[in-house]
Amino acid sequence: MLRAAGADARPAAATQAFKIAACLLALVALLAWGTASHAPAWKERAAAMTTRPVPAAPQTAASHAGVPVQRPIGPGLRPSPEKLLPVDNSRFDRKKPADEPQPMSTAEPMDENMARPMLLPRPVAIDGGSFRVGRGTIRLEGIDPLLPNETCGPGSSPWPCGVKARSALRALVRSRSITCTVPGDFMEREATVDSACSLAAIDLGEWLVANGWARARDGGRYADAEAVARGARLGLWAGADRANESRRATDTGPADDQAPPTTESPAGVTSPAVPPAPPR
Repeated sequence: MLRAAGADARPAAATQAFKIAACLLALVALLAWGTASHAPAWKERAAAMTTRPVPAAPQTAASHAGVPVQRPIGPGLRPSPEKLLPVDNSRFDRKKPADEPQPMSTAEPMDENMARPMLLPRPVAIDGGSFRVGRGTIRLEGIDPLLPNETCGPGSSPWPCGVKARSALRALVRSRSITCTVPGDFMEREATVDSACSLAAIDLGEWLVANGWARARDGGRYADAEAVARGARLGLWAGADRANESRRATDTGPADDQAPPTTESPAGVTSPAVPPAPPR
């Protein structure tokens, strides 16, 4: 029975495959007939488009005047190069340079050695109000600095306020760059310049006076800072009943235990007595 069923299925599959092949052949033939029947019409239309004459541009008053006229452009319209209107290229010509160049500026050149604010690197405090930068020396304006050999306090117990003032200034600056008004060649020559200096936003002269490490000059701009330092008894104003007590010792003078007699000025400043000049 199985053999009989297989034998019956084979002719049916062959018949179905034959029908499918016949349908495909019919479809291919139909497509070929359609293409062949419409081919002449497409060829004629393409030939007509390529052989169509280009209409000439109308001659108007604008065209005679040299003004470009818009030409109709569409499918199949190809304007020939010899019929294009001439273009005026005179506006694209390069301009000739001026015979003589004009100066950029009429301002006079700045003198390089003129005093101006400069950032000075690696300053060294040589006392409580002066710096050494390169070969030049700067003295802070508006203050009366304490010298390194200056002492403060009563004669029985003086203390080295001049050395402490220099140490305080060095601790503040720490070789950082300061800004001062100096000539351009200041660091290249031996010179001493009086100038106000600042470290970032800190006025060094005002800082010294406000902390009691320098005196403000009479009528100067640091008088208020000195008044604050006096009231707070800072620096050289420290200690009760010692406001403005100081004495200066010379570098070649005697030791502290053999100090020369002193005289007191009306301002309360104690200084060594000056011996009379020898007779000539």
